[in-house]
Amino acid sequence: MQETLETLPSRDLAYFMEGTEYFDDYLKAVAWAQLLPALTAMR
Repeated sequence: MQETLETLPSRDLAYFMEGTEYFDDYLKAVAWAQLLPALTAMR
């Protein structure tokens, strides 16, 4: 993964490629992070 980052002009432009383990983990984390406030708002 580090090799891919070295070709970017800035680390802020990094992304996860779809179909990789990192991408799937990121989507799960984002879904969980969005679920908590949604459940809290429903109270």
